[in-house]
Amino acid sequence: MCKFAGHKNTLKELIKKYGFSAVRWVIAILCFVFLGQRLYDSYDSFARSLSVISAPDNLILTLAMVVLMFFNWGAESLKWKLGAGVISPISYFRAFSSVLAGIAVSMAGPNRTGEFIGRITALPKEKRTAGAFVSVQISLAQTIVTLLAGLAALIMADSGKLLLCCGKAWLLTLILLITILLLIFYFHFSWLYALMKRKPFARWFQKTLPVFVPVKQQLLVINLMISFLRYGLFITQFVIAFRVFGLQVSLPDLYLAS
Repeated sequence: MCKFAGHKNTLKELIKKYGFSAVRWVIAILCFVFLGQRLYDSYDSFARSLSVISAPDNLILTLAMVVLMFFNWGAESLKWKLGAGVISPISYFRAFSSVLAGIAVSMAGPNRTGEFIGRITALPKEKRTAGAFVSVQISLAQTIVTLLAGLAALIMADSGKLLLCCGKAWLLTLILLITILLLIFYFHFSWLYALMKRKPFARWFQKTLPVFVPVKQQLLVINLMISFLRYGLFITQFVIAFRVFGLQVSLPDLYLAS
């Protein structure tokens, strides 16, 4: 029995020491397999797209898209660097690499859930739980910006007559309410902490409560502003992509399509 218990403890120590690294390797392999399968399944489409973007007439626009892509993820990395700094200061390069890792993981995960896994790898083990909370709060800003842009697009699409249409008015009201709720939740994330302290949640989250770290309001405002910047960069990339593939669409229509 003692011998069995000794082996069991050794196994636990090995899992604790190498488990996270093993998971990262497994995720990396799965991402490569997933990416390879996607490229294989859509090889013809990928080849045609590659021939279009590499055409001499499109090289400058393609280069602009690539540069904007780095600016886009650079802005996201800045958001994560600022957010993670609340828990454990990290370098910009570390933040950038963890954001890219999150993108890679999210390709094989449902609904971008992998982004959180990739990002918290930049933090020390004992602070990753707190990092998950901060990552969720920081990511809410981009969702809020997207919803606000969607509201503006709905109004523009109907040329100011949106409220006269019951169906669209209902949709507008719903999106507006969701946006307001997310804004409240974004700036008052500590309410989640207060909720978790209540019974019966306190029993479920007793190990998580001590590591919850609130984010300052000033930092949340900065994060929201960077999110608007990111959305602007995305729209610009979208416009350039349409031009590269020869799709003649007006700028307002491009915004609505995005």
